[in-house]
Amino acid sequence: MENKESEIVLLILLGLPASGKTTLSKVLMKLSGDVNVSGSVGEKNHSIIHICYDALVPLLSLGQTKWSETRKKVVVVVENIICLLKTQNYSELDDYLQFMQIEKTKRHISQATNETTMVLIDDNMYYSSMRYEYFKMARKYTISFAEICLHCSAEVACSRNSQRSDDRVAQDTIIRMAGKLCCPSKKNSWEKWFCCLSSESPFDKRDAQAAFRVIEDSLKEPVLPVNNEDYENAHKKCAPNLIHEADIALRKVIGSKIKQLSASTTAGKNKQSLILKKQLLLQELKSGVLEVPEAIYKMFETRSDELQEELQQWWLTFFSEECVGPVQ
Repeated sequence: MENKESEIVLLILLGLPASGKTTLSKVLMKLSGDVNVSGSVGEKNHSIIHICYDALVPLLSLGQTKWSETRKKVVVVVENIICLLKTQNYSELDDYLQFMQIEKTKRHISQATNETTMVLIDDNMYYSSMRYEYFKMARKYTISFAEICLHCSAEVACSRNSQRSDDRVAQDTIIRMAGKLCCPSKKNSWEKWFCCLSSESPFDKRDAQAAFRVIEDSLKEPVLPVNNEDYENAHKKCAPNLIHEADIALRKVIGSKIKQLSASTTAGKNKQSLILKKQLLLQELKSGVLEVPEAIYKMFETRSDELQEELQQWWLTFFSEECVGPVQ
């Protein structure tokens, strides 16, 4: 039987500060070789590279205060690691991980039959666009991509955060993140393999099994590169006009919902929330994080009279059932 090539999965671990991301990372690293927990993943010669955003910041910030610049540097670090794995330059990889003070489960990562390497990104990742950067990286290098989302209330996260001896996050920041956290969703075609775990109680083997299960599933389908340039270019060419149509439809949906809230005692707060969600959805559509369904794209190409109606119905799916209503 022919041996498989080495496998790589880019695993995103996301959630609020103090929601237990680093704790779960350590649990997965501890149990990664336990076949009773990790299933068939545990039967392979594999390793986990734990990239903790909070641990990398002191090394990468170098006196800079811009959060966005530091985040970009973390993405570069991850891509460097992926490149070294893909080129099988394991000696240089070990040196690089040591220099960046990045944890791993094996003292030396080396080429091996049926090897699986999990590159685990431990970060808040509360916007889909943050995670999409790593999906594009997985597509670029034809590796697997998976996500684990930790559910934790802002109250529990703030309580845990207050007990930290260092690296505390401002309570207002946690509350603000809780309102912006965009969990993985099947509505995004690129978010296929993910699981959501409650982190308000200690993690157990069932949580680890769920995590390893989604990792194993993602390994069966590495992200394939876009291979139809003509199709991609055609989409890009009409993208501004389609986005304009989508913007009009979303404005109608938001306007209708604001009217429904007019009699509510919390109308002002809910209105601001709807406007923020509109801005976020449009931003994700423009950046490519959010993709218009192919059926709607075809309607746009043929200038269908039902395009606006279909776009409005599509936008409505992004709102919770209790606030979904007909567009007036």
